[in-house]
Amino acid sequence: MKEAQIKKKFKEANPKAEIWFAPKVKYKKESDIFGVFDCILWAKDGTISFWQLTSLGNISTRIKKVKNRIGKKRFGCPKFVAGWSKRKKEFKIIEV
Repeated sequence: MKEAQIKKKFKEANPKAEIWFAPKVKYKKESDIFGVFDCILWAKDGTISFWQLTSLGNISTRIKKVKNRIGKKRFGCPKFVAGWSKRKKEFKIIEV
C-alpha cells in the first residue's frame, strides 16, 4: 500500500485528533520528522505523540529504524509505529 493511502487510513482511524504530516521537501524525497516519524498526533486530551506509519509487513523494519535513530534518548513524548493490515483493515500499533 502506498504512503498516501496509509496516511489517509490513519486520519480516518483518528477522526477526533489533529494530525500534522511533514511536507515533502523538494530536494529530498524523504519527509520524515527528525528523520524518523511520519506525523505528530495531538489527541483531544492534549497529549502529543510521534508516529511512524507503514504497512504491516514492514513494521519490524520501522521499529528498528525508530530504535536506531532515537535509541534510549529521553524523548518526552510517546513514540509509536503503526502498521496497516490490508486484510483486517486496521492498524497494528506498537509503542517503541
